[in-house]
Amino acid sequence: MQATVFPASPADTPQPLAPFEHLMLADARPGYPMTLFLECEVEGPLSVARLRLAAVAAAARHPLLRSRVAWQSGRPCWLPPDVDPVVEVASAGAWRPIDLVRESGLRLVVLSTDSALTTGGGRTIGNGRSGAASSRHRVVMVAHHAALDGVAAGEFFGDLWACYDGREPPRFSNGRRRGAATDGLTEGGLPAGGASLMENTWPFATFRPRPLALIRPLAPAGGVAGAAGMPAARVQAVPPPPFETVSLDREVTSRLRALAAAHAWSLNDLVVASVIRSAGAWNARACSRSGNVRVTLPVSLRPIGSRGPARNNLGYAFLDRTATAYADRQRLAAGLAEASRWIVETGAAGGFLKAASVLASRPWLLRAVTRLPVCFSTAVVSTIGDPARRMKSGVPKVDGLEAPGDLVITGVRGTPPLRPGTRAAVGATTYAGELALTGICSAVPGERLSRPATVEFLTLVADELLAYL
Repeated sequence: MQATVFPASPADTPQPLAPFEHLMLADARPGYPMTLFLECEVEGPLSVARLRLAAVAAAARHPLLRSRVAWQSGRPCWLPPDVDPVVEVASAGAWRPIDLVRESGLRLVVLSTDSALTTGGGRTIGNGRSGAASSRHRVVMVAHHAALDGVAAGEFFGDLWACYDGREPPRFSNGRRRGAATDGLTEGGLPAGGASLMENTWPFATFRPRPLALIRPLAPAGGVAGAAGMPAARVQAVPPPPFETVSLDREVTSRLRALAAAHAWSLNDLVVASVIRSAGAWNARACSRSGNVRVTLPVSLRPIGSRGPARNNLGYAFLDRTATAYADRQRLAAGLAEASRWIVETGAAGGFLKAASVLASRPWLLRAVTRLPVCFSTAVVSTIGDPARRMKSGVPKVDGLEAPGDLVITGVRGTPPLRPGTRAAVGATTYAGELALTGICSAVPGERLSRPATVEFLTLVADELLAYL
């Protein structure tokens, strides 16, 4: 494999973590590692040796993915790059937390769906794609949120598949400004003006979201797991990824997109609305009281069209809705569409960086806040969109699907991290016209990562989406 890369200039001295990176590092803990997942499902003769070479070549452009963390004067710093991401095949410890002190913030895990080692990729609502491949694999990216976000993860996958195909990865670009979303940011990425920290904090602190109730799923655990492609007889020493996926096929997704466009909404607005209503329905079923719902919405602060070395460049928007406000499905979607436009136009998501900066200036306070036994949000929803637009791998396409080397990428799905108080994390991707809802839930006592609960919650979300049609 011959591929030319364009390495970024790494720092030759330790560099402090940015406030948001420090927050992601501090928020990780056993059972709740602050890691995101992005998966490419591929068909064809995957070469692991070639994939390892491609991972090293692609990582040469991304210093933070080759860097470890050390503590200096009580604060975390990025060390000069000295490690590479690893590729593990069917490893029993593949889903272990990432230790940034000892390893890269990114790990690739290869699973074969033709063997008895792993589960299938989830369930599809609608007709789905037909036909069986002779060789199917899942290439799963496990990434620490301090090192990169979902946008950067998609871009790295693009670099990876370009290198796998023997091509040059896309060149870095500054892109064009978003207007208010970036005009109000200082050189360090912090909001320069706008509302004061107290004006942002008081409404956040006084709204009390209700977490997902701790209940057993209605269906038997075996039945739900089987529907997700996980027969008990196939459970082996290598556990499946901690996330589950429920998909809507191309026809259903197209109808949802058309309906949203007719109302000046986006498909993302419908997804967020469906998660909010599903959370309320889950709680109403558990204890006859739906309660307030808050959704944390990660928002990229990158200029439009930009592409650069991997990092976390996010802000957070918080969408608060009372049970009365989300009772009407149509009004909820319309209100969220209006809120989404306001967030983009005002750059409101960048305001979260103010709080992160204040907390990071006092590491003890940062850690204390992350350990508060309160529910900050009912769910986090990452609406990634079409990952192929971020990958920009330049590889050939087969029937609209990315085709690096002798492979065809048949699906791309991902989910954000899950933290203790927030019991549902949902990622929405639309690859080749198919909407995939991927998530992790911890809504069952004694099971921090509950697969049956995840499948059932995602099915509720899918049913809510179908109700718009």
